[in-house]
Amino acid sequence: MENKSSVLATASQAICDDEGFKSETYLDSLKIPTIGIGFRCSLLTTQDWNILGIPPVSKENCLKLLALKLDSEYDSLSQKIDFFTNLTFNRQIALLDLAYQIGVQGLLGYKHMLADLRAGNIQQAGIDEMDSLEARETPRRAKHIFTLLTEG
Repeated sequence: MENKSSVLATASQAICDDEGFKSETYLDSLKIPTIGIGFRCSLLTTQDWNILGIPPVSKENCLKLLALKLDSEYDSLSQKIDFFTNLTFNRQIALLDLAYQIGVQGLLGYKHMLADLRAGNIQQAGIDEMDSLEARETPRRAKHIFTLLTEG
């Protein structure tokens, strides 16, 4: 089992690299209003906005919110994917990155990929991930996730 805090720290850095940082609201690649480190404005709660503050938001506050969100996603994935904590460090990061991008429920919809991971069919799991809407919308990020999955 991998150390949760190390997985979260590395996943946070990977997500920051993928998302970048913008202190003001912007339209992401899908034309969805977003702020900070890829936070979709429509999905932010009052508590999230209290952490972020009024735009322009600080990177420090965005990193605090990202840490809280990743911690929650890690716990959700640990509960909903019974083999999640037994995955390699990189595969845990890959699933956290996907969950951050498409939500935990969205990730759970990747039934073939998850079944292949469970069965140890790692290459096929990577192929399943690349054959997704997410991969077509964000190909650079998908390639990074593919590498994390397949090189484990």
